[in-house]
Amino acid sequence: MQQRPPAIGQDAPRRQHRLARLTQVEALGDRFWSEDEIVRDYIECIKRLPETLEAWMNAKREDVRMWSWGAGLWIRNHYNLWHTDNPYTRRSFENNPERMSARILERVWDELHGGAKQPKQD
Repeated sequence: MQQRPPAIGQDAPRRQHRLARLTQVEALGDRFWSEDEIVRDYIECIKRLPETLEAWMNAKREDVRMWSWGAGLWIRNHYNLWHTDNPYTRRSFENNPERMSARILERVWDELHGGAKQPKQD
């Protein structure tokens, strides 16, 4: 089954397959990944793809919310956040797949930008 990658930039289709191959999901089998594990794995993958890393480094923190249907959807599907048995995304207000993938995207941005959140612009 081919996975959908983060759709960032003009060459997203070419990067889709490469990112899916780089993740370590297959190594864990049926075990569900925690938010921390997904963030670490996703960052490691991004760092191996210069074009994707560049897109992340050039993005503003508020931009990652707009990636919900690209990178966010890919995260939800690839890391099995939709699975009904996933203890990290049981259907509650705070722990649903959409919210978890949004938090992951923001945490990835924070980590890639030195761990500090970008100040809000008023």
